[in-house]
Amino acid sequence: MRRKLIKQGNNSYTLTLPIKWIREYEIKDNAELEINREDNSLLISLPINYKKPASSIHLDLEDYNERTIRNILNQNYRKGYNQIILSYNTEEQLKHIRKITRSTLLGFEIVKEEMNKCYVESIAEPSNERFSVILRKIFHTIQHESSEIIKDIQNNNIKNIGKYQESKDLVDTYTNFCRRLIIKERIPELKSSYQFFLVVSHLSLIYHSFYYMYKFASSQKNLRLTKKTSEILSKLPNLFILLHEAFYENDLRKAHKIGMLKDELIFSSLYKIFESTRGPENVILFHIGEIIRLIHLSSINIFSLTDHKKIE
Repeated sequence: MRRKLIKQGNNSYTLTLPIKWIREYEIKDNAELEINREDNSLLISLPINYKKPASSIHLDLEDYNERTIRNILNQNYRKGYNQIILSYNTEEQLKHIRKITRSTLLGFEIVKEEMNKCYVESIAEPSNERFSVILRKIFHTIQHESSEIIKDIQNNNIKNIGKYQESKDLVDTYTNFCRRLIIKERIPELKSSYQFFLVVSHLSLIYHSFYYMYKFASSQKNLRLTKKTSEILSKLPNLFILLHEAFYENDLRKAHKIGMLKDELIFSSLYKIFESTRGPENVILFHIGEIIRLIHLSSINIFSLTDHKKIE
């Protein structure tokens, strides 16, 4: 869309704003807007403390199962809606809605239930200022819990599936909330939003891979790993720590090192171990390879974040 500048006196110009945008956010006369310069662009946005009108969406769940209902709720929560109205057909679907809302939608609850319809709304959502705190919590949780998962598998002490399920739900809740803020509020800033969204998404998938590796191990009566598999498994925590440091320090050398280690671990080690092992151990090797790949994919985004102010 294009707008013409209108000269006002000798030293200033005015620019009209799209009426649809003004009406959507209910911007009143004399309201103050934020104007920030990014290279050759001007970014016009609402003030940080501006309370946006509640946004709502109504969706029909038809005959969808739990996984699809989870996807619907998560994706529309991340898009920034304050109210999600769901039409459902069975009591089982309503049970899924309750469970998913409670376990992964931070600050949301079911506030009203009618005949085959329920209203999921934001009632206690954390403020934008909590973004950096929650993001650090995600890194810390994955770093700590993944190390414990590796120790349990190596020692064939697979007894904590409930604990790691709770950690998985926590990571899902926090990564959902961070992605919601990134989309809704353009956090941390417009140019970097997409890369931050990918980093947070990959963090969720990294812990999923650790969790499902543990879940598979728990299904085996007597899983014994060879020395080579145990050794490559032991290298995953340091690889994740390297990602943590590279992200918070905007350190391209460490991001580069992750790429080099990825090639070494997969092409020089993992492939050869695959060729010499059989049975359940290969499933563990599959998850190891997936974790290495996801950590590397996360590190790639750091190369586009070097001009961004470090997150405290």
